[in-house]
Amino acid sequence: MGRAAHQALMKAEGLEVVALFDLKQEENLIDDLPVSTSLEEFISAGPEVVIDFTVAKASLINLPEIAEAEIHTVVGTSGLTEEDCKSLGGVFDQSACLIVPNFAIGAVLMMKFAEMASPWFQTAEIIEFHHNNKVDAPSGTAIATAEMMASASQEWAEDPTSKETLAGTRGGVAESNIKIHSVRMEGMVAHQEVLLGTPLVTPRQFKKNLGRKLEIKSLSGDLIKGELIFSDDNIINLNWKVREKKPLGKVIVLV
Repeated sequence: MGRAAHQALMKAEGLEVVALFDLKQEENLIDDLPVSTSLEEFISAGPEVVIDFTVAKASLINLPEIAEAEIHTVVGTSGLTEEDCKSLGGVFDQSACLIVPNFAIGAVLMMKFAEMASPWFQTAEIIEFHHNNKVDAPSGTAIATAEMMASASQEWAEDPTSKETLAGTRGGVAESNIKIHSVRMEGMVAHQEVLLGTPLVTPRQFKKNLGRKLEIKSLSGDLIKGELIFSDDNIINLNWKVREKKPLGKVIVLV
């Protein structure tokens, strides 16, 4: 992601990339830009804004030094916990720090829609997919999604699973027992799915079928076929024709 951000910024109008930082980089120049292996050297290049795409452990070491230099920072690193974010918020008192789990508009909308839908569901699981070179799991996007969903509803059902034949198959447990499953695979393009479920609500299901022919079994066991004309929390009203009893015909009495 760091390389991708570098290429995108090089093409952006009104922005100038002044330096790159990579501890493991052997090249001194990339696109005629100096590549620093020392954070101090990198800061001395005088950037106004730093974009951080590393790993959480490295970010927690580097960002306080960047904050001390009063440089604004955009963090795309995943794996930062809520406590980490609070800690970083305390050191960036002279400059701004924006921590973004995902820069994709589609991902941001997906997270927001999942948050909005949460009050209407009782169970949820998140599956996130990434390439095999991603070193951390789950992704920051998945964690942020679970946190947003958990804050939107307090009525999440407990996991009914009492036994895991293979340990870990039910996934990691995030906020409010929302499960997260991480897939790491060669050739995989990063994406995420949010699965939501709730028991069928009978009145709601019946209202979807107003005007349709339904077959309902009564408490006595009789099957009733008719058109659904009304339904609320207490009443289901069907309109059907009552079959007239057929005459028995001739009756012969033997004596």
